[in-house]
Amino acid sequence: MNAYHAAHNGAILVDLNASGRIELSDRDRLSLIHRMSTNDLKGLAQGAGAATVLTTPIGRIIDLLTVFHDGEKAYAVTSPGRGEKILNYLQRNIFFNDRVKVAQMDHELWGLYGARAAKMLENFGATNQGLYEFAKYEEVLIARVKPLAGGGFWLMGAPDVLEKLTRQLIAWGAAEADAATVELLRIEAGYPGVETELTEDYIPLEVGLWDCVSFNKGCYTGQEIIARMESRGKLAKMMVRLSLNEELSGKVPLYLDGTVVGTLTSIARQPSGSFLALGFVKPAAVSDNAVLTSENDVQLKILGIAGAQPGR
Repeated sequence: MNAYHAAHNGAILVDLNASGRIELSDRDRLSLIHRMSTNDLKGLAQGAGAATVLTTPIGRIIDLLTVFHDGEKAYAVTSPGRGEKILNYLQRNIFFNDRVKVAQMDHELWGLYGARAAKMLENFGATNQGLYEFAKYEEVLIARVKPLAGGGFWLMGAPDVLEKLTRQLIAWGAAEADAATVELLRIEAGYPGVETELTEDYIPLEVGLWDCVSFNKGCYTGQEIIARMESRGKLAKMMVRLSLNEELSGKVPLYLDGTVVGTLTSIARQPSGSFLALGFVKPAAVSDNAVLTSENDVQLKILGIAGAQPGR
């Protein structure tokens, strides 16, 4: 877990090239994703970005995208392993009067996270921007993203230029992180993961993606269901952070007083040997420090609601 300690005390580099990188160009480069996803992207300024969710007609999650507006082009970053699927999905939804082209990008993508991530990027002039805003350094897009262990940035650019930049960051002390460390940091931060929480089992509000949803824009795919859930103020389930002392695997049912109230979806071992997890629980069962159990009587303490919530 050296990389875990490096994240909390320094910085880590994370290979994000499993995520799809899609370039959108021409007049309707933002309009296409705007009408298909949950957030308001039409007025996105050059140098700005936003997270948004593609949903099914019944409001279930297809994927979480991060979109950046770079003048005559926009870039959409998908979840890991979903690049080709989302590219095809966008292409199928281009209408005859749309002026937009979508294509896979050959740029590489790396993440720099941790307590000293911003400090390390000061020399590249890219640490003062707001969330999802970006600056350029030698044609490398450097964007502030949601943090892990205190800081978060994405670096996207041509492989040769990006290689020089990442080599410099390693020379300054950034550690390359393994998948297990990144998974622990993700769960620690309370972010949903691909194939675990970002699935068609859930709507964005249940996963704590309130900050990725606009309730003032016009229609989009799945809008009616999501708006109804928000207006009624009642979710079927909520994503929570959990702590436990024994390992569990798979989608484990969670019980309160002998009744199933939720499901464990992600788990990771901490350096101490205990475990952190994410799961979904019925709102009536959610309270800080409430104790749930698994079928084999493993106890799980609720640490709190994960993700962004209304007003946060």
